[in-house]
Amino acid sequence: MFPISHCFISPCIKVPKVFDWVNRTTIIKLHEEIPLEKKKVKDVLCCVFQIPCGGKERSTLWTSYGIYNIGGSICIEYKKGCGEPLDVFINQLKVTSIPEGSSFTATFSRLESVEIQCNGTDVTGVCCGDFKIAVYIDTKNNCDLHSHRDIQRIDCFLSDCHGNPLSLADPRTVLCKELISPEERAKFDFFTPEGNKTTLHRVEILKQGFVTIEIFNYKNQLCKKCTIPFSDIETFFLCAPSGTKIECEITNVDCKAHIVPSLNKSSPCLKIEIILIICQSVDSVADVKIEFNGKYCQPREEIMKECDF
Repeated sequence: MFPISHCFISPCIKVPKVFDWVNRTTIIKLHEEIPLEKKKVKDVLCCVFQIPCGGKERSTLWTSYGIYNIGGSICIEYKKGCGEPLDVFINQLKVTSIPEGSSFTATFSRLESVEIQCNGTDVTGVCCGDFKIAVYIDTKNNCDLHSHRDIQRIDCFLSDCHGNPLSLADPRTVLCKELISPEERAKFDFFTPEGNKTTLHRVEILKQGFVTIEIFNYKNQLCKKCTIPFSDIETFFLCAPSGTKIECEITNVDCKAHIVPSLNKSSPCLKIEIILIICQSVDSVADVKIEFNGKYCQPREEIMKECDF
């Protein structure tokens, strides 16, 4: 080991120095309007089908594949086949047989699947035609939310953009960072309570994240879930000279959501007021080298227990 007495300088260590440090509580208010009425989504699909004749299996033209509350209208035009009618199955039940050169049009309040079966003995032939479907997806969730009186509670929490809850320990929870570069920090003179003049730097801090609200009815059913982005820019005045970096730590977050009754009783929307209280610790830090006086430590002599025999 290189003896410390041979060094030309005193022993030093490199440590982070806190130049300034403040705590602040920020209140962010968000306003959200959530529709109560039942929404319907419409979609129209068209395709051409060609199916081998004489097949024992049905051919699927359309399926909901796990989506419920779907109704719609279908049109099947049977242009050419193998001399036999084309069988049509709705929700796995046979509803009709279409003669060659004819079409079938119908509307159903519930649609899960549309299948056809090409009949005939000519194994080289095909059944061909056009298929059109207009579907209506009812997005209701059977919660019967007609007004704010139907709501038991609203839960509010920090989340990612997909509505998955996040804890404060997760770095994705709230983004908290300085907006400008250290060289762009403006200087301002202030007087301390003791009357001393001091120079502080203006620091702009951005906070961003997502909150999710969940609305429950009196049956404790989750009726609606909404994820809402939030952002806020605050100004701090800190001792933050060139070479320092700004560190921002979110120490606590409280989220509350309240229903604001509409003055218009016929309003189709719920008005939600979200109050987000964020506790934060902001400091300016830089690495510095400090001198210290000391000596190397040596382990003490071990004390052994003596045996009695």
